[in-house]
Amino acid sequence: MTAPDAVSDGSAVGAFARSAGRVLLPLAVSAVVVLLLWVAFLQVFGIRRLIGKTPLDVWNWLVTDPKAAANRDVVLANLAVTFRDAGVGFVAGMTAAIVVAVLFVLFRSIEQTFLPVAMLLRSVPLVAMAPVIVLIFGRDLVGVAVIGGIVVFFPALVNIVFGLRSAPRQSRDLVLAYGGSPWTVIRKVALPSALPALFASARIS
Repeated sequence: MTAPDAVSDGSAVGAFARSAGRVLLPLAVSAVVVLLLWVAFLQVFGIRRLIGKTPLDVWNWLVTDPKAAANRDVVLANLAVTFRDAGVGFVAGMTAAIVVAVLFVLFRSIEQTFLPVAMLLRSVPLVAMAPVIVLIFGRDLVGVAVIGGIVVFFPALVNIVFGLRSAPRQSRDLVLAYGGSPWTVIRKVALPSALPALFASARIS
């Protein structure tokens, strides 16, 4: 290996180390802060060990306890259920938000009719709506998906509508001038322009 190649390899390793440090160091600091706050919260409020477990208690229960494997299985099984329910709610809420946003942009009468109702429903706390949702849809996957979808739907709807309407007017006029329909404008201009708003909505959700 020549000297320039060695310098280049050293520079690449150094750059990788700096990049990894910029990512890992904040994560490590955040983890330490969370653990310290966890312990301080238990100590300041005098929470008994029977109710509030310390990080060491959790570590022992998951790793060093003789029944640690069974304990991990219990946690992972319930975590899988949570991910499934949250995923279904997320997909349902985002899909509904996209469809409704497109309808709002295509048909202003629909927006004028249903947007006030949507905003009124959004102002109702989910805790107050949950019993009604459970009564209608039950406690199974459908009910949980509806609750998750409501959490995702309203913020995503506002952002996506804004993103669809932020498409360049010149591009919309060009599609219409060449005989394109409003639906073509949505597909070829508005939806691509709304991708940043869509990804932002997904991140918020």
